[in-house]
Amino acid sequence: MKVSINLNTLKSVAHAVGKEETRYYLMGVHLEAGKDGFTMVATNGHMLLCAFQPYGEHMPQDHMANVIIPAALIAKIKVKKRAHEWAELTIDGDNLTFDYMGETYGGKAIDGCFPDWRRVVPGTVSGEPAQFNGDYIATLQKAGQVFADNAKSIPHIHHNGDSAALVTFGGDKFFGVLMPVRSNDPMPDVAWAMEASPIIAQAAE
Repeated sequence: MKVSINLNTLKSVAHAVGKEETRYYLMGVHLEAGKDGFTMVATNGHMLLCAFQPYGEHMPQDHMANVIIPAALIAKIKVKKRAHEWAELTIDGDNLTFDYMGETYGGKAIDGCFPDWRRVVPGTVSGEPAQFNGDYIATLQKAGQVFADNAKSIPHIHHNGDSAALVTFGGDKFFGVLMPVRSNDPMPDVAWAMEASPIIAQAAE
């Protein structure tokens, strides 16, 4: 079976793949075929990215089983500057082959069961502030920039207290989910930074 895949969309979602070999089924992008297009999802258990891509030139002609595309295979494909970002993906059992700009990239689909990711996507948010891992926020920002092809794209975190927060990027068909970091650190005393030391005060005179 051959289908068309938008590489920028695929690579943007791949920012959230897991890296723990014990959870090998998270080390790729889950490709799910629907009525009008593909849903692509990746998660490492702490953050999640999801995008929708309408079918391109090629679309499934019959039932297509969901597949997990390894992150290592996705990383091999380099989107060329000033070139289109569409590749043709051939799925033959667990064999995956990408054809892009005259080059071919092959690999095996991950043989595993992707988790029920929809149950962690919040339907509503409380607006209650929360703390988050700064590295994950930076990763989500990079993913949004790839998806929008815009270096100025920034993530918008819809706070949800101790529950999963929704992350949007100012557009449709692409969102993230971010788990908060629980922290009870008290407000520190920063008065020392507000007072000039005697040495600085004397130098200023």
